[in-house]
Amino acid sequence: KLSYALLIHTLMAFTSYARLWLKVHTAQQVVVGSVIGWLFGVSYFVLVQSILRPLCFDRLQCSALGEYFALKDNTALCDVLQLERELSMRLQAERVDAKQQRTKDKQP
Repeated sequence: KLSYALLIHTLMAFTSYARLWLKVHTAQQVVVGSVIGWLFGVSYFVLVQSILRPLCFDRLQCSALGEYFALKDNTALCDVLQLERELSMRLQAERVDAKQQRTKDKQP
């Protein structure tokens, strides 16, 4: 998670520098925009983690809309990407097996 945070902050710094270098914004505008963006980000995080997730997510997840969009709470998973990789590999193996079975069934 630290590497993602460093990547995002590096991209933010490059974007801020580019805005100044291209003379699209002044340094004061870039700083004020960064502070406003930071405040909105922290506010959104607090809103979601403290209010929406504990009070509403379970109901939303079990609703018709949640089932349609397949909403799931993955916060207990340590590595979501690893899980996705494993599921993808398992699905690919099942498809190959099904294709081989269909080929065997077609042979006389």
